[in-house]
Amino acid sequence: MAVMRGHGRFLPWGIAALAVAESTLLGGWLATGATVLALLFQSLLIAVLFLVLLWNRYLEVRRRQWAEFTRAARLRERARLAEDLHDIVGHELSLIAIRAGAIQVHSTGEVAAEAATLRADVQRAVLQLREAVELLNDDRPPSGPTVPAGVDIPALVARAQDAGVDVELHGELGPAIPAPVRLTAHRVVQECLTNAAKHAPGSGVEVRIAAGDRWAEVTVLAGTGSGGAGSGGTGLKRLRRRVEAIGGVFEAGPADGRHVVRAELPLVEQPFTVGGDEDPGRRPRPLRDTLRWALLPALVMTALIAGFYAWTTHDTTMEHAEFDRVSPGQTYAQVRSLLPARQAPMRFAVSAQEPPGARCLYYTDGNFPLGLASYRICHDGTTVTQATDLRRMPLW
Repeated sequence: MAVMRGHGRFLPWGIAALAVAESTLLGGWLATGATVLALLFQSLLIAVLFLVLLWNRYLEVRRRQWAEFTRAARLRERARLAEDLHDIVGHELSLIAIRAGAIQVHSTGEVAAEAATLRADVQRAVLQLREAVELLNDDRPPSGPTVPAGVDIPALVARAQDAGVDVELHGELGPAIPAPVRLTAHRVVQECLTNAAKHAPGSGVEVRIAAGDRWAEVTVLAGTGSGGAGSGGTGLKRLRRRVEAIGGVFEAGPADGRHVVRAELPLVEQPFTVGGDEDPGRRPRPLRDTLRWALLPALVMTALIAGFYAWTTHDTTMEHAEFDRVSPGQTYAQVRSLLPARQAPMRFAVSAQEPPGARCLYYTDGNFPLGLASYRICHDGTTVTQATDLRRMPLW
């Protein structure tokens, strides 16, 4: 992260260093005339400059993509919290409806007590609603996993029992259970109790909780009528997505005349997965996108090199066997048919001095990528005076 924060200062310093190197190179070339050495160092500087720009681009793409991915993940988490808001309030209102029915049936001296309980449940629902709305409206990044107030399975079961649901609880989660696991287990039990109260009133519900070193298992057994979780069965689908999102396993279906919901939840960190049709968003791929960005400059550079090579070698290339047929003392007319139509525009060596009074012609052997002159043939207009293999000469 420190490298990412400092990438903005990296590029100016890199360009400044390259500018100093370029100035040194230019001064050295003007002082010594070492053309080949200057070309080699110039190519190296261009390559280093390209790598500097590529690295700076990679850092920028990585920073931007991870920021976008984090923002998208936060928005998905807010959508999940909105689902929790709907489910939590729906559960509490279901209990309120049950108690309202109990008040209608028991119109005796217990009316005041039932009304007080009803009021407490409404206040609890309003408090949970307020906390969820505040969390959704907070644009600050979360400091860590948080368990909302009221997420406690024994208290949840006790409230359901007070509302008239025949439910038994066996086992409990330990205090060291991670927050995502605790919240998911609470949601599984909550959804099942809500469904039992809605679709199978009067049937017994059994909640079994077992926690080991690596996994916690939550099993809820209820009447067969409780299988229609929510409108159109969407409740079970949301539970499956939630369980699988933290790396767990979710199962639901009839067994031995009862409807069984079982969730295995990991107590250790699992790779991020998404269940159902939830889209995790595009994962950051900064290296791939950076190379894609560099593809066009690389293709342009390749095309320029190929074009330059084609220009320097077209009608300037001389085979070594043809050069061996040229020797001093031959008439220029005898060797003219062996010579290419054009001279090589790039010289291979600077130390091979031309003989005085002679005209020298330069040809390449097709060396890549510059097509530098490899052979020199000098003549005085009528006779070949010198045939030099420049490849054997010093480069500077």
